[in-house]
Amino acid sequence: MIYLKDSKIKIQNSNQVARVFRDLLLLEDEIDQAKEHLYVMHLDTRSRINLVELVSLGTLTSSLVIPGRHSGGL
Repeated sequence: MIYLKDSKIKIQNSNQVARVFRDLLLLEDEIDQAKEHLYVMHLDTRSRINLVELVSLGTLTSSLVIPGRHSGGL
């Protein structure tokens, strides 16, 4: 699932990264909020968000991630 495509949000510190992910998590319903999430944030050379995507939504205790696989291509 893709969030914040071509956003103008500029990331200057780790607190801003945490705020973005916390705000995304609040969009989920209560059941999904309790699950493991793996998000990826893509930034441009000026530290603006190009894309935030949800890579994996797991269970209450784990999330399955397979290294080397991706949804898009460069």
